[in-house]
Amino acid sequence: MYEVKKRRWVFEGDEKLARESCARAAQTEDTETLFEAADYLLSQAERGDKNADAVYCMERAAKAGHSQALLAMGQMAEYGWAVGKSKKYARRWYEAAAKAGNEEARKALRRMKRQRRIRCIGALLICLAIVGAVLAILSYRSKLSVQEEEQGQVSGRGEVLVGKDTQLKETNTLEEFNESMRSLLEEYDDELVVAGQRSTNRLILHFEGKSLNLTDFLAKRVIARENNMVIIQFDSEEEARQCLESLEQMKEVTFVEMDEYDVSSQTAGEGQNALSQNSGRQYYTWGCQDMGMDQLADYLAGHARQQSATVAVVDTGVLPAEAMKDRVLAGTDVVVGGDGRMDTVGHGTHVAGTILDCTQGLDVKVLPVGVFGANALASTTSICTGLEYAICQAPDVINMSLGGPAGAEHNWEQMLIGEAVQQGITVVVSAGNGDEAGNPEDTAGVMPAALTECIVVGAVDQEHEIASFSNYGDSVDVCAPGVDVVSYSIKPEGFESMSGTSMAAPHISALSAMLCMYVPEASPAQIEKYIKDYCERLGDEQYYGAGIPRGALYIEN
Repeated sequence: MYEVKKRRWVFEGDEKLARESCARAAQTEDTETLFEAADYLLSQAERGDKNADAVYCMERAAKAGHSQALLAMGQMAEYGWAVGKSKKYARRWYEAAAKAGNEEARKALRRMKRQRRIRCIGALLICLAIVGAVLAILSYRSKLSVQEEEQGQVSGRGEVLVGKDTQLKETNTLEEFNESMRSLLEEYDDELVVAGQRSTNRLILHFEGKSLNLTDFLAKRVIARENNMVIIQFDSEEEARQCLESLEQMKEVTFVEMDEYDVSSQTAGEGQNALSQNSGRQYYTWGCQDMGMDQLADYLAGHARQQSATVAVVDTGVLPAEAMKDRVLAGTDVVVGGDGRMDTVGHGTHVAGTILDCTQGLDVKVLPVGVFGANALASTTSICTGLEYAICQAPDVINMSLGGPAGAEHNWEQMLIGEAVQQGITVVVSAGNGDEAGNPEDTAGVMPAALTECIVVGAVDQEHEIASFSNYGDSVDVCAPGVDVVSYSIKPEGFESMSGTSMAAPHISALSAMLCMYVPEASPAQIEKYIKDYCERLGDEQYYGAGIPRGALYIEN
């Protein structure tokens, strides 16, 4: 059991008998054997180590009513031993142990109650001190606020100064910014710009401090965000490039980059239609049964600790079919407006369909975030604005089946993905489908697949061979079915087969959502580790990553 003074798990039984218990644990229902095996395994690990076998045995014994096992589960949750630290789950296990007559659990509950009371008193004292400090500076703050209003400042945003011929639009919300950007795109982005054949003549920058002086630049329009993000529109590429070079030298500018249409949602081609059936349900993607996702979904229907999960699909929008309309939430489309439940390309609908297909029987929903135009190309601004919207909705997972050239021009995207992960959102991205000729390339040159914060997914065929188009690199984490994948379509027939790493990523997003339901306290890094820990190794990690996840292994362990 956990020894507070020693700050570690201590096993006081017979180690020889304990090792024998470990050998029998998988085949026995005897709670004492399960407890002894788990107690021994926990003593062999260090704080922070994850031991699935120990947790599995201890939880089985606890759920069967073993008093010491119930107490141990409470200690594991309270002190973060082999599981994520959670006071809430610790109290639940202690309460169950106390109900079973365990005196140590009753002591633990009384101790936690005293600690909570002390924290509340401490918090109250701190609040009183803060109130006193606030009252002391109210008069100064009120004067400062008046001065800031006179200078045109908004709380949380520095002042942006522009020339007399530049139109300045200051926005205070993401919705206002979206509306201003749509107006700007309608005016400046013609077909050649959207096709990537001509520059947008537009800069994206972020600055720190109280002000940013743009009066020396011949910008036509400037849109200022409440978080010191600024969009600068010029009439010519030469003017934009000259401004870019100057801004890069300004110490208050955190980053500045050209806004370009270089992100694609294109697949690697169509595949062969094939439908499958299992567990009394019809599955469209062959990957669902191949990965054991159907088995895991059935298991979680009775064992999930979080009853629902949401996956934000940053893509071309989602056109809900009749069978999935109740599982597609109202989202947004940052390019054309609306709630995201429209798709003229079909890519986002196919991706969302795979997520919903793999999670049948569970309350997993898709939040559509449209960031592409009708030509399936997206600009840095639309991608990042869509990401901001998704993060604000606090989904469990964000799926990004898209990619473009990596480089210094993607600072905003990298910053936002980092923010999403810090907020506990797991981000899953496709590895990419190679260069223009379909030849695989290193993910180090592809965004967002170059980022280590994401779970980067390669594609395999039905023989579990890496797809001919699937990118490779150090950032590839796992692989999933991405060849001849059948899912929902915007076409009249309702279904179609596509191939690409775009089709592989949603399999992993579905798995991530299910793991969020089973281990709700897990961080994105822990979710990634759980996925990798239960993979079948297939080959070179540069292509396959840790391999293909197997849902049945989660149930067995």
